Amino acid sequence: MLIVKNCLQFYTSDEEEIKHLCFWNLSYLSENEDIPIVEEIIKSDFMKEICEDYVVDSNTVWCVIRIIGNIAGNEDIYVEFLIQRNIFNLFKKLINIDNFATLKETLWAFSNLTATCRNACIKFLEDEDLVLLIKKILFFNNYDVREEVLFFLGNIIENADYLITRKFFDYKIDESLLELLNESKNPELITMLLNLFLKIINLPFFKKKENCENFLFIF
Repeated sequence: MLIVKNCLQFYTSDEEEIKHLCFWNLSYLSENEDIPIVEEIIKSDFMKEICEDYVVDSNTVWCVIRIIGNIAGNEDIYVEFLIQRNIFNLFKKLINIDNFATLKETLWAFSNLTATCRNACIKFLEDEDLVLLIKKILFFNNYDVREEVLFFLGNIIENADYLITRKFFDYKIDESLLELLNESKNPELITMLLNLFLKIINLPFFKKKENCENFLFIF
């Protein structure tokens, strides 16, 4: 606990090296399974600033992503805390970075938010600007980034209430997925897309049309 408090003293340091080391230390500490340590970080002014006021800095952005991803991988109560801090505003900033490695890590971190937390899925689907950004990234020219987007969307389909997931189709994301499937040449990506469609077809609001020779599914 003492080391967390000591680190938190330096995240606003004017000395870039000290600030950088502080962020990395907090990143490593956020991996800890010791609940008091995680709570010390998440309840601090540091986390408030990261979620609400963070200005993207190339020296600290990877640390920020790791911290969010690590905390989101814990109990849903911590995800709810991040949501209350407007964490999706930070998401918008990070997914506008035109760097495939940073973008991939960002999508991993925010996939953790939607992996188990229903409310995180709701908040994402309520934000039209954010959904449209995700649709755009589906066609990013890097396989690893596309893969992480599909994991992210898969988490939402699996973990959101099916009535909430209907909103997923208000944005016609299914049409974007079909377009991606038609243009993809990567067998692994095609497999992921087909598995994602299987999850979609199995949602309760899809009904199998009787006496249909082509076995079509209708919404």
